[in-house]
Amino acid sequence: MHVVLLIACAAAIYLSCEWFVNAAEWLGQRLYVGSMAVGTVLAAFGTALPESVVTRSHLPSARAHVPPQLHTEHESAGRSSSAAGVLAVYAGAAV
Repeated sequence: MHVVLLIACAAAIYLSCEWFVNAAEWLGQRLYVGSMAVGTVLAAFGTALPESVVTRSHLPSARAHVPPQLHTEHESAGRSSSAAGVLAVYAGAAV
């Protein structure tokens, strides 16, 4: 059963990658952008996306791991209490 699921997922990933690359190529042709530029943007997007998604998905839970005294210091300074802002203060305090 696991092997069938693995093969199905691999096929889905392959087909979606083919669709994405073909769509990007089509869009590049419609916008009169060279294939080198389209390839460069695809490479940059493909390399940065995994890190961006992981970082963005963990930001909401990151505030729970910051010590409470940093929350109050951050908020008393008139800064936003968003997780990203608190993490920036925490990173600065650690240096």
